Amino acid sequence: MATERYSCVIVGAGSAGCVLAGRLSADPTCRVLLLEAGGSNRKREIRIPAAFTKLLQTGYDWNYRTSEQPQLSDRRAAGPGPGRVARRGRLGDATHHPRPHPRAYRHDRRARR
Repeated sequence: MATERYSCVIVGAGSAGCVLAGRLSADPTCRVLLLEAGGSNRKREIRIPAAFTKLLQTGYDWNYRTSEQPQLSDRRAAGPGPGRVARRGRLGDATHHPRPHPRAYRHDRRARR
């Protein structure tokens, strides 16, 4: 078995890991190894912020649980944690930005005149 040699090893292909690997690999003299424990991010629910709950407690996250919660009769709750897929380190954020209707901005244009 041949031994590969790398200038740099990056563990985690989340947002920061991918950016760092991209910048380092721009230098042709630098050999970069990017490791990710998860698999592909091609599942449709990964790209739909409101569907993040369908990914909890599956192979797409690390299955983090809270400590015992007195408000939940000492049960442990599943919580969104880091994603376990390439380029989706914050899989559990469920961040979405709804766009307001253009009429919502009309008062701003009138005030500027």
